[in-house]
Amino acid sequence: MRALGAYVRERGGTVSVLYASNVKANLFRAGTRKTFYENASTLPMHGAAVIVRTFFGATARECSQRTASTFESHVLQRVTHS
Repeated sequence: MRALGAYVRERGGTVSVLYASNVKANLFRAGTRKTFYENASTLPMHGAAVIVRTFFGATARECSQRTASTFESHVLQRVTHS
């Protein structure tokens, strides 16, 4: 991911959408979430960038557009710079 960020930055670009899918669950299981977040923070993000996150099963039903039969939910989350 850092190499991708360098490539985009060298060409004067920015990232406006990062599709993270359900990577969070895998990162927590593997114990590598901190490394992922550190790498993602090096991307040259556009000022209005968003992250697309996907939730499955019970977690999907907890999202804002929930229904009793929801199995999958996609959420757009604005990127904030700190």
